[in-house]
Amino acid sequence: MLEQEGIYNDLSPKLREKLEKRLESFGKTVTYKFNLGRRNPDPQKYNGETIYPSMYVLHPMQWKITDNDEDRKDKQKVKNIGVIESVKENDKGGKEYRFQRVIVKDIDKGKKSFDMTNPDDYNMVMALEMHPKIKGSMFPNNQVVTIGERIDETKLATQQREERSARKKALDAAEAMSDKEIVEFADAMATDEWDSSQDILLLRNKVEEMAEQRPTMFNDLISSKRMKIQATVKRAIDNRTISYNPAEGSLSWTSTQQTFVVLGTGTGDKNDVERFAEWFLTNGKKADDILKKISSLAEKPTEISF
Repeated sequence: MLEQEGIYNDLSPKLREKLEKRLESFGKTVTYKFNLGRRNPDPQKYNGETIYPSMYVLHPMQWKITDNDEDRKDKQKVKNIGVIESVKENDKGGKEYRFQRVIVKDIDKGKKSFDMTNPDDYNMVMALEMHPKIKGSMFPNNQVVTIGERIDETKLATQQREERSARKKALDAAEAMSDKEIVEFADAMATDEWDSSQDILLLRNKVEEMAEQRPTMFNDLISSKRMKIQATVKRAIDNRTISYNPAEGSLSWTSTQQTFVVLGTGTGDKNDVERFAEWFLTNGKKADDILKKISSLAEKPTEISF
C-alpha cells in the first residue's frame, strides 16, 4: 500500500484512506493509456498506421505533492512520492533509493495494465493516481503536460456495448424503411447533400451509411417529431404547396401569397427548414393547424385560402 520508507510516501491517514477507496473502485485490472503513438510516415505503412517508441519510461520517478489532509503534529504537508524498489546504504552512511519504473514498450501500443492483486502493481497504481503526468490524478499540475490517463474498463465496455446496440438498432431500422420513408428522410435532411429525387437505391445506400456511421444521431432523427415536420415542409416547398423566400426566411401559401411565418435570415448552425420545423413545434395551435393543412396538401398541391 505504498508504504513509507524514509522521507518517501509519508501520507496522512486521511489521504491514504482516500487513495485506498479510490483504488477499490477500479476492479482487478487497471489500464493506463499513454499518448505515445504517432502517424507512420512510411507510405507503405509497414507496422501499421500508427507507430510507437521502442520503449518509454514515465518520468519523474519521484515527485512532490501537497497533502492538504495532513493534520499530524510535526508533519509537513509537502510529501515525496515514489515507488521504492530497493534501498541500500552508501559509503557515507546515508541511503540510496532505487525506484520502480513504468515502462511502456512498442508492443504495448501505448497501454500499460496492472494486476491489482499483485502488491507491486497495486503500489504503482496508487502512485500513478498521484502522478502529475496522469490526467485526472488527485494532484494535477498545470505546469506539466499530461501524457497518460487511466481507462475505466467497465465504463469503456459499457459504452462499446451501447454503441454496438445503437448501431444494430439503426441498421435494422434503415433496412426496414420503405421507399417512401427513405425519400421522406432525404427531404427531412434538407441539405444539398440530400436530393430526394435521386435513384432510390442511391438514397437507401446513403441512409444505411449514415445509420452505420452515426447511429445515435440516426436513431434520434427517425424517432423525432421534428424530422417528420422537416420532411413535410421540404416536400411542400418542392411541390409548390408553399413558397419559400430565403432572403426573408419566410413561408407563404403559393396560391394566395399570404405569408404565415417570417423568421428572418438564419445565423446559427440550423438551415431554414430546420428553423421552420422549430417554429411549428413551438407555436401552439395556430402552427399545428397550418401544419395539418400543409400535410394534407403536400402530396398534391391545391388552391387554398385562409
